[in-house]
Amino acid sequence: MMRLRRWLLTCLWLGAASCAPTENVDLVVRRDSAGVAITESAQPQWTGAQGWIVDSVPLLDLGAAGSGPEHEFYLVRNATRLRDGRIAVANFGTNEVRLYGSDGRYLLSAGRAGEGPGEFERLTSVQTYRGDSLVAFDAWARRITFLDPSGVVARVASLTGLDGSLSELHALSDGGFLLHTHAIEVMAEVEGRVRVPAPLLLLTADGTVRDTLAVVPGFETYVFDQGDAAPPLRHEVHVAVRDMLVYVGDGTSLEYHILGEDGAVRRVARIPGYDLEVSESVRDSMRAAMLQQEMPPFLRPTQEAMANSIPTRRPAYSGLLVDPNGFVWLAEYGASPVFSPEPRTWLVFDPRGAWLGTVDLPPNFDLFEVGEDYVLGRARDELGVETVQLLGLDRL
Repeated sequence: MMRLRRWLLTCLWLGAASCAPTENVDLVVRRDSAGVAITESAQPQWTGAQGWIVDSVPLLDLGAAGSGPEHEFYLVRNATRLRDGRIAVANFGTNEVRLYGSDGRYLLSAGRAGEGPGEFERLTSVQTYRGDSLVAFDAWARRITFLDPSGVVARVASLTGLDGSLSELHALSDGGFLLHTHAIEVMAEVEGRVRVPAPLLLLTADGTVRDTLAVVPGFETYVFDQGDAAPPLRHEVHVAVRDMLVYVGDGTSLEYHILGEDGAVRRVARIPGYDLEVSESVRDSMRAAMLQQEMPPFLRPTQEAMANSIPTRRPAYSGLLVDPNGFVWLAEYGASPVFSPEPRTWLVFDPRGAWLGTVDLPPNFDLFEVGEDYVLGRARDELGVETVQLLGLDRL
């Protein structure tokens, strides 16, 4: 426990130090500090008609490509596109991995609700693995299910002897995995608003823990006697993987770090001075909305405490993805789970960390994956009906 605390304090200190503003007014400033490449952007490089464009009309809509329950989606966790154009979807509502052809035709499903091999208790994600194979992750059951290129279950690896809760699994290019966990045991010793440490573990191909890559600040929660609750303007850690590089951002500032497989920071990219201030009027509106909510009497003191301590700064972003070419995408903070007519905006950085500009995605489109010429994600209508869509991406 003490080791986790020391690592967390180190991460927080490094994050605070790296947020110091720069007085350099150049468009992009690059320097090296103790072997770490640092890129700071004063403004986006795209101007005028420059920039990438995502089509608003889908190339493929899996909900509209057929009929029946196989083309109905509920609580889609994520989706991925294989090299031959097939699309795999993690449909948590039925605990199935569904496989569709490049034309949207339903092919097969793997898994169902259950505790046995090839079944899922709470399907968390699906992703490509070593070519056209797939791995499905069940964080609740602590299992990795390997599917061969035809979608048939090949083997199952159980993750045993791990402390804390499991969050996300990322496949590495060497066949191993990066496992994002949460050291929730620290919540037993604190009260109030706290950031839970997030150990990032390296696993072998069979799911055995090989090493701890790093321990970073994880999700933020408000701990009280009866449990915990999500506070307003909650920070979370965002993790992505490309080859053997790990991209990490804690959202306290507009920056991210790239870690090597030894856990050392290789590169830092940031936008110094990016405005994250939350005005008093906005905080007043949030406070009023929180205090008007109906809830059990035992939760009222906690709700009032959270409402009266809303931070003056918001998280910098709410998602992090890396595309096959090494471009980093950060989701602009503020995307709401409710239906909204506003587009979803992502900030894009080149492989060396320079801020290129922003890309707008359609309203109510949750981005899962960026390819060379496409984006893949979940779309929802005003009734909350879900589908999975493939949209064209034009890298002008």
